[in-house]
Amino acid sequence: MISLSIIIPVYKVENYIRRCLESVIAQEDSGVEMECIVIDDKGPDNSMDIVHDVISNYHGTIDFKVVVHERNRGVAAGRNTGAKMANGEYIMFIDSDDYLKPGCVKSLLGASKDYPQADVIIGQFYSVREQKPSYDYLSSPVLYDNKEEIHRNFLRVILDCFPWNRLLRRKLIVDNQLYFQEGTIFEDVIWSYHLFDKVNAVLLIPDITYVYENNPTSAMNSTKEKSTATVRSFVFFCNEMLDQPYKGMFVDHHLYVFNILMKAIDTRMHACVTPEVSLSLNLVRNRIFRETLLSGRIFLAMFFLTAFPPFNSILRFSWFRCHFDRLGSVIRSLTLRK
Repeated sequence: MISLSIIIPVYKVENYIRRCLESVIAQEDSGVEMECIVIDDKGPDNSMDIVHDVISNYHGTIDFKVVVHERNRGVAAGRNTGAKMANGEYIMFIDSDDYLKPGCVKSLLGASKDYPQADVIIGQFYSVREQKPSYDYLSSPVLYDNKEEIHRNFLRVILDCFPWNRLLRRKLIVDNQLYFQEGTIFEDVIWSYHLFDKVNAVLLIPDITYVYENNPTSAMNSTKEKSTATVRSFVFFCNEMLDQPYKGMFVDHHLYVFNILMKAIDTRMHACVTPEVSLSLNLVRNRIFRETLLSGRIFLAMFFLTAFPPFNSILRFSWFRCHFDRLGSVIRSLTLRK
């Protein structure tokens, strides 16, 4: 039986894909049966030529498979294609401009044996841009096996929303139809929101298992030309989260949604978006304020007024954006204390 299915969507990464695939090949000494599903998302460069060159010259135990999309469909569709084809007990996503650290698979699957109740196992990743690990305070594994604790830790961004660098039970994905919302930007956010609502236990381990590259040509760095799609996506996420809230976590939940809303407002302030998308943004802004006011949380509602003119002009100041999360934490403490 295949223990692990590694899924790599490929699009315009000719400077990175060889390193990514070679980091997967380096995992074959983990002693587990693996398959690696590479999704050709019809990029205009030589990425897939490099993929075929690496695979054709590889003669090890990992079963490489290449799946070709008929047209460019985006990373969300690539991950979905791979997840639906996967045969492993666990699934692991890799972004094709990133790579695995030596011993990654051995560490993650070893942790799955020590903590068999964990549905998701997350290693530390090293950020090339920030030059530091993600959970640098960890010295030993930490297990979250309480639903309320999992919800709170996601909403407070202790559990991040990246789909890569973690083992995911394939059964969990398939049984709950936890697939990515195609046609959106930053689809990781809403996918992770639903994922952490379905899991019963999440494990963090201190091992650095993944390197997150700063690729200036990636979708994460192209929001200027995709501003309308970005705002539309954020509005969709806000409405879906408000429609399906985590129970009993009104303050944390609405602060999390409000943070996404403010990213959308910030995007609109710095780039042009269509009138239709601008209107939908105003409607969700009104919705979160109204819900908060009707709940009787006046202090929190006053904080949410920063999404409305003229107060939202404060977003133009970089010092406010830098301290926005900290301010939100203060508001949370004051609101929950009441």
